[in-house]
Amino acid sequence: MITKEAMVAWLKEQPSEEYYEFTDPSKCPIAQFLKSKGFEWVSVGPELANVDNGKEFKVPSEVNATMCDRPRTYGAALKRLTS
Repeated sequence: MITKEAMVAWLKEQPSEEYYEFTDPSKCPIAQFLKSKGFEWVSVGPELANVDNGKEFKVPSEVNATMCDRPRTYGAALKRLTS
């Protein structure tokens, strides 16, 4: 579910200059991505994302590292993930 390609597609839909919160496990870009897929409760850690139905999704290390880097805007994250 959480793949580099899926995150790239989602990031392209976000306002490029908008800053995102990385340190809140329910508001980081990966959590927002999962919420856009219909999950209401999401908590993301460095390796796993937990969602409201008890499922866990692996967080690819490349995706997590990209979101961690600065600057923390959607456009900058998209550029890092596609370069």
